[in-house]
Amino acid sequence: MSDRVVYTIEDGVADVRMNHPEKMNALDAEQIEALVETGKELAEMKSVRAIVLSGEGRAFCAGLDFSGFRRMADRDSSNSAAPRQERDFSDLMSYPAYVWNVVPVPVRSPPSTAWPLVEACR
Repeated sequence: MSDRVVYTIEDGVADVRMNHPEKMNALDAEQIEALVETGKELAEMKSVRAIVLSGEGRAFCAGLDFSGFRRMADRDSSNSAAPRQERDFSDLMSYPAYVWNVVPVPVRSPPSTAWPLVEACR
């Protein structure tokens, strides 16, 4: 697991935090892949009953990291964290929201006008 998303589990509640505060947790390819991998990992844990998704630092998520956008646009989608056969969306930007939507437990995140990761997908 990448250090870009960290989590702890206590009493069945996973505290998941995006961990790139110097960029206000803005999304780049590494952050997106870390979110997807963490979501998939927690979805398999029978002991997790709920997930709280937040961000380290002063922002939950500042949106897209435009400095990395060009690299993300140029990357081959076959290298995505989500294997093609698992994706309902071909868009790399949609998969992080999708993976948290299919986790079989309640997922909550703070309200965010920049990137409503979970609430918009529920």
